[in-house]
Amino acid sequence: MIEFWNVTKNDILICDKCEYRYMCFDEGELIKVSKKKYQRKNECPYNPFISKWNIEKGYLKLHDCGIIIQDGNLIINENILNEINEELYS
Repeated sequence: MIEFWNVTKNDILICDKCEYRYMCFDEGELIKVSKKKYQRKNECPYNPFISKWNIEKGYLKLHDCGIIIQDGNLIINENILNEINEELYS
């Protein structure tokens, strides 16, 4: 769809936080959430908040890490996320 031709990973919620965003080739379906922000229709197999792929031990989906997109905004529960990262990496 022409509407999405100029969308970069920096325009996509979650992707804009990922260290792989400049080399990612995923072209999954997008949903427009605001004038210049989008979100993926399906969750990526990589969780950049815990640095884990879905095939790795310790992988968790975004909502299990306290991360949601609500009304076009990324909401991060820092307490849950910090606790998970401490468990994974200490």
